[in-house]
Formats: sequence, structure tokens, C-alpha cells
Amino acid sequence: MTAQGNIYGINGPIIYLKGDSGFQMNEMVYVGTGRLVGEVIGLTSERTTIEVYEETTGLKPGEPVAGTGAPVSATLAPGILTSIFDGIERPLNAIQKESGCYIDRGIHADSLDTKKKWHAHMTVKKGDRLYPGAVIAEVPETRAITHKVMVPPDMEGFVLSVAEDGDYTIELLSGTLENGDREFVRFRFESEEDFTGYIQSLQSRSTFSSHGTAVPGDRLVSLCTCTYEQNNARYLVVGRLLPVSESGTQDEKGTVRQQDSLQ
Repeated sequence: MTAQGNIYGINGPIIYLKGDSGFQMNEMVYVGTGRLVGEVIGLTSERTTIEVYEETTGLKPGEPVAGTGAPVSATLAPGILTSIFDGIERPLNAIQKESGCYIDRGIHADSLDTKKKWHAHMTVKKGDRLYPGAVIAEVPETRAITHKVMVPPDMEGFVLSVAEDGDYTIELLSGTLENGDREFVRFRFESEEDFTGYIQSLQSRSTFSSHGTAVPGDRLVSLCTCTYEQNNARYLVVGRLLPVSESGTQDEKGTVRQQDSLQ
């Protein structure tokens, strides 16, 4: 849940909130009933300082301040080179259609055209292993400038699916990454339903049919090839550890042991 607060003091483009508001440094906020765009520029235990990037005339103490939970940022995508923006990446042509030649306070517009389609060429294929910064698609905006769509810095994994080359809006996904550490190979489960759903997802994506299954409480074992054997991807087999009553394995003293059984 995003933080909320109320204006305590105003000094030109700077406003103050009393006490610990719960906002984060550099967080983007909406100020007042007109939802003016601002940024948190100072935090202490006694007050929060916010700079408003629009005209603050008419703001009053007590008006609400709403956080977004995210820093002030710019959208980087096709269309940015052929548009003109104000200082917080609001397109001037869209603003003109809404308010005329002057920028009214509190106007919000998509930074880039989310309906326009751009021709995209995919540079990856299913099974590719991708790391942060890897290029997954190229989108020309002009004859001289081509945008490169890249894997975010906090993601890596294998490509599960890729869209075909074609015309797409900037909001469509071009493929799906499977992160082997956090998604495909699971180590912890929130509930029995979470475990059952994971097993069902493995079975639905399996390249071969198996009569084996697992229930909550079973211990799983995962074996993975070290090289890319299957469609330029590593091959993973998931099984469960069977107790001696199922596997029939005992030592000379009759001690119960467990062994791998890939089903």
C-alpha cells in the first residue's frame, strides 16, 4: 500500500509534511486535490520535503499527498525521439489538445502513444539463455535510430515463448523468461495448493508422458544437464525421493534409506 499524507507547510514550489510520512526518497507523489506531480527531496524524522513540478498557487495546508511507491522516471520506448515533452515527460502535443496553448495544472497524459504500432524484429528464439542487458528485439523509429529492447537488470532465465516479427504497440510483451532459480526449480511452497499447482505446471510442460506424480510432503529431486541439449536449452528432469517401502532398498541391517526415483 502506498503512503499517504497531508500538506503541513508551503514555500513556493516546496511543500512540507509533518512527521514521518512513510514516503521514500525520490518517490514520485501527487500533491493536492489537483494531483500535481512532485518528488520527495528530503526525509527526516520530523518532516518530509517535496518539490512540486507544477504551479503551486492555490494549494492549502491539509490537502492530501499520495505516493506512487516508485521514483520519478521516464518511459524509454519508440516514439520518444519524434515527440516533444515538458520536464516530466508529458507530450506537449497531447497537452495542447486537452488545454490549448498553455499547460494547465494537474494534466496527465501518457508519455508515449500506447496505441501506435511499431515494426519489431525479434532477436532471440525459444530456449535461449538470457542475462540482464541481453537484446531481445529491435525496433526502428527512424532510418538512423533503432531501439534495442533489453532484459531488465533484475531478470535472467530461459526464453519460453517469442512473438513473431510484426507490428506491435509498446506495451505488448515479446517473449517470456523462465528463471531457473526462482520459478522453474522451486525450493519452498506457500501452501499445499501452491505445491500441487507447481506439479501440475511441470506435467503440462513436460516433453514426455509420465504416470508419476507427487503430493504435498514428498521430497523432490531435480537433475539438469550442464550443456544446452534440447532446443538450445538445458534439459531438466524432476522426480521424487521414494522411501524404502516403495523402492525396496535396504542395507544389511535393515536401515531405511531413500533413493532417487525419476518418474
